[in-house]
Amino acid sequence: MRDFIILLTIAPTAIILWYINNKDPHKEPEKILSKSFTISFLVTFLIGFVEGILNHFFPVSLEMVGSYFELFIRIMIIIALVEELSKWFVTKKLNYDKNHFDETFDAIVYAVVASLGFATCENLGYVLSSGIGSSLIVAILRLFTAVPSQAVDGIFMGYFISKARLSKDEVDTKSEKIYLALSIIVPVVLHTIYDFIALAGFDYNIIMLIIFIGVTDIIAIKLVNKASIENRPYKSIANSTNKI
Repeated sequence: MRDFIILLTIAPTAIILWYINNKDPHKEPEKILSKSFTISFLVTFLIGFVEGILNHFFPVSLEMVGSYFELFIRIMIIIALVEELSKWFVTKKLNYDKNHFDETFDAIVYAVVASLGFATCENLGYVLSSGIGSSLIVAILRLFTAVPSQAVDGIFMGYFISKARLSKDEVDTKSEKIYLALSIIVPVVLHTIYDFIALAGFDYNIIMLIIFIGVTDIIAIKLVNKASIENRPYKSIANSTNKI
């Protein structure tokens, strides 16, 4: 039973990675993908430590704050910003000016890989810390909610990082900065809305989550399809010979 639950826990990661890889016109080096995934997986432990400290002083709980607005802000800063910024840093640091980062679709691939490295570690933590009876329920729920939502955040992040890299090709520094900012802001906002719905204690929060996940999934899939069709090489790789 435990083996089945673990398999169910990592299944969404495998399915999403297969889907994104299938959409990539030119596959990325497995060694680099593995490195991105592993680093993001391990960074999750540091993120958990940081969030634990912040949550100790500024609890992310409706019972501990004075309003929905304050809860929203705390979720944004303590959870969404910390997590998405770490994924963004892994994605950009390992890829942005590297030789293997040579096509527009690459940004989505690497951002999703980084997001799923985090999501897989987090998912295993939630499931394995639950009892045998409840862990199956947790695994099934997160199969359709948390993990796909993390991937969606990665898709939006990668989409805007790709736009930023194109702007760099065109020596448009202003646009590059704007797109890099959006590659953080949009995932943070989406992540915040998801967690806010889940934690705010609304009467119909499950229905609201389903609607939110459905809408963002559809938009993300359209972005992936669009980026796959329009995939093209960058004009340069910032004159860099950097390799991982």
